[in-house]
Amino acid sequence: MIALLCIVSTMVHGQGTRVGFYATTCPKAESIVKSTVKYHLNSDPTLAAALLRMHFHDCFVQGCDTSVLVTGFATERTAFANLGLRGFKVIDNTKTQLEAACPSVVSCADIVALATRDSVILSVKKKSVGKSDTPKKKHNVPHGGIDDKDLSLRTKKKKAKRYVGRVRKHILSQEGAGNVPRNGLNTEEGNGSGGVDPTLKVRDRPIPEPVNKEGLRH
Repeated sequence: MIALLCIVSTMVHGQGTRVGFYATTCPKAESIVKSTVKYHLNSDPTLAAALLRMHFHDCFVQGCDTSVLVTGFATERTAFANLGLRGFKVIDNTKTQLEAACPSVVSCADIVALATRDSVILSVKKKSVGKSDTPKKKHNVPHGGIDDKDLSLRTKKKKAKRYVGRVRKHILSQEGAGNVPRNGLNTEEGNGSGGVDPTLKVRDRPIPEPVNKEGLRH
């Protein structure tokens, strides 16, 4: 029902945009939208981000026509990229109240736009300012040891290195590793045959894969 009302309102009032469009036809339109959005944000503050995302997804495909609100099989709302959208209840409740005050006047496209604007404004918190810029250029990597408080960061770095190694092996196996030296190197010392770079530390050198009884690598 809400989707049908949205389509009707859009067809009737899609005559250009301007600030204060409903000042005469529905003077309380914006205040109704704001109060409804505020009510829902009080119970779930994350709806601000949800409404902003909904507005973006709607406008991204052929303009802000609220086609993402239309339900049914093979609709924009059922597209894979839109399955995680939330906040439809906010729009439905707002539309219901607007229909009671001004039947078939405010389009759902405007409701979504106004609701998104109000949700962002209502969710903004005051931010203290007055910080100074650094007086000189600093290196991104700190010198010296790592404090105990940074142990978690050290652990993350180790995990990242292991992950990159696994990804690299996977890419080589998928993209034809037969044409790439087994150790991933191609130095002059190896005459182009994948010899190990002698400047590498022992811990950085690749570990050879085990060989089974038939002489084949696993």
